[in-house]
Amino acid sequence: MTNVLLNATAATTVNLKFADHLADLSIGGGSAATVNLSDNGVNPGVNITVNNGSITLNASSGADKVLLTTDAVVATATGKFNLGTGNDSLKWLGNGVSNGANTVSTNITANGGDGIDTISANLITKNVVMSGNTITRTATISTNTSQFTNFEKLDLAGYIGKATVSSGSTAANHTFDFGILTGNAVSESSTTGITNVVTQAATSTIGSQGFVLSGLAEQVRVINAAGGSSAQLEVTGNATAASNVGITFLANATDHFNVNFTATSNSDVNAGALSLTSSSNVLGGNVALGTVNIGSGGTGNFDNILSLTGTNAQVQNINVTGDHVLNLTVGSGYSNVHNIDASANTGGLDLNANVGGTGDGIITQLLKILPLSGATVPVVNTLLGLLGLNTGYHMNVEGTSANDSFNVLGNTLVTGGSGENLYQLKSSTVNSGVTISDFNSAKDTIFDATSGLTISDNTAGTAIADYGTRTTDVVDALLGTLVGGITGGVVALLGQILGIGGNGSLTNKVGLASVVWSGQSDTASSYLIIDNNDNHNLDASDTVVYLSGQNHQQLVDTLHYA
Repeated sequence: MTNVLLNATAATTVNLKFADHLADLSIGGGSAATVNLSDNGVNPGVNITVNNGSITLNASSGADKVLLTTDAVVATATGKFNLGTGNDSLKWLGNGVSNGANTVSTNITANGGDGIDTISANLITKNVVMSGNTITRTATISTNTSQFTNFEKLDLAGYIGKATVSSGSTAANHTFDFGILTGNAVSESSTTGITNVVTQAATSTIGSQGFVLSGLAEQVRVINAAGGSSAQLEVTGNATAASNVGITFLANATDHFNVNFTATSNSDVNAGALSLTSSSNVLGGNVALGTVNIGSGGTGNFDNILSLTGTNAQVQNINVTGDHVLNLTVGSGYSNVHNIDASANTGGLDLNANVGGTGDGIITQLLKILPLSGATVPVVNTLLGLLGLNTGYHMNVEGTSANDSFNVLGNTLVTGGSGENLYQLKSSTVNSGVTISDFNSAKDTIFDATSGLTISDNTAGTAIADYGTRTTDVVDALLGTLVGGITGGVVALLGQILGIGGNGSLTNKVGLASVVWSGQSDTASSYLIIDNNDNHNLDASDTVVYLSGQNHQQLVDTLHYA
C-alpha cells in the first residue's frame, strides 16, 4: 500500500502501522480521528496532506512531510500532530487576509519529535499589547510557540504573516520577528513614552538551527535574527527567481552566515534573492558578519542559483563548497568583499560579481613582483603615491577544478582553476583592470563587454598583434629615471613600462605587450590590450587585461579575436 485517501467521518482510530511502504496520505473528513502510521523504522517518510484540522496524527518514523491545507481551517483547528522520529516538516500557507496577520487556533498542537524538524513560520504568531501612558509605556509580547515543540528549523517559504499590535502598529507585511523566540523582540509600535519597556514572551527552541527555504518566499523579511546555529539557511526546494528573503540580525549576532543547498531535483534550484543586514558595536564586542559560506549540494543533476542582494559592507569573504554548479550573483551593495573562494567546490562556479576591489591594480601588482634594484625601489614607492596606486585592495576570486565562468569588474584578480574557463569582463582598464593569474590560452576564453570581442585560441578569428617585450632589467632602469614623477599619469606609466606609450603604438585592434624576466624568457607578465576607440594610442578608454605568469610568444602564437 503506497497511496491512501482517508475520509475521517468518525472519531475512531485508524491504524496504518502495517503500511511500511506508504508514500502519500491524504486525510479529509470532519471528525477527530486518530491516525497511526508505521513507526518501526522501515518507512522512509510519508507525504501527508491534511484537509481535516481535527485529527490526531501519529506520524511515521521516517522523514514525514505534513501539509495543512485551507480545508484544515487552522484558525479553529483542534488537531494534534506528533511527527515522531525522522527529519520531519509541518507546513501551512497561512490565512492572513489583505496583508493581515495569520490566525492560529490555541487548541492546535504539534511535536516534531526526534530528528531535525521544520515548521512553517506561518504557524508562529506574535501579539503585542501596548499599555501605560506617555511617561512609561509597556509593550507586552506574547506568542503561541508553546503549542509547537521540537522544531529546530523555521521555513520561510510562503510566509504571509505579521505581528498583531494593539495600537500604533508599524508591523510590516510578511515580516517575522525572530526575537519572539530568543527574548529579543521589538514592539513594532509607534506608541511610545519617555520610558519604554518591552516584556518578552518565553523563549523557544524553534529555529535554533536556522531557516529553511522550501519554496517561493515573496518579500519575506526576518528581523532580530540571532547568531550561533540559527545563522543559516537550508534551501530544500526551488524558490524560483521571484523569491526574495531579507534577514536583519541583532547587533553583534554572528561573524558568519551559512547557506546550504540540499534539494532533491532534476531541474535547477533557485533560491532567489537573499539580503543580509548586519551591524556591530564596541559594547557588543564588534562582532561583524564577515563571512558567507555557501554549500552547493543536493541530489540530482541540476545547478543551484543564488543572488546576494541588498547592502552589507561587513561581508568580506564568500566561500563556496559542494559538488553542484553554483550560479552566484553578488550585488553591488556587498561593497567590501575581498575574497570569493570556490576552490573547495567540485561542480563549477558561474559568478556574476557586481563588485570589485578599490585598488592594488594591474600596474601595482606588476611593480610589487619586479626584481627592482635598491635605488629604484624608493622611486617606485614615491611614484605609486603620486599616482594614488598605493592604496586600496583588489578582490580575489578563486574558481573550481571544473569549468567556470567569471563575470567581473576591475580591480579583481581571478585564479580560474584547472577547468576550461570563461572570463567575462564587465570593464577592465589601465586604472581599474582585471588580472587573470592562471590563464591557459589553449582552453580559456576572454570576453570583453566594452568592445564585444572574444579572445581565444579559435583560429577562425584574427590573430592578435605582438607589441613586443621588455626585460625586467630594462624596466628597472627606466623606472629609476622617473624621480620627478611622470606626465600622463597611470596610462603613461604603463605605456613606458611596456614600450607602447608613443603615438600610433597600437597597430592592431588587439595586441599583447609583456615584461619578461631577465634570463627567463619563458616567464612573462603580459598585458592584453584592446584599442576600443581605434585611435592607435594607449589611453584610459582601452581595455587592458593583466595575464600574469605567462609565456609571451605562446600567447601571441595562440590567441585570436572575433
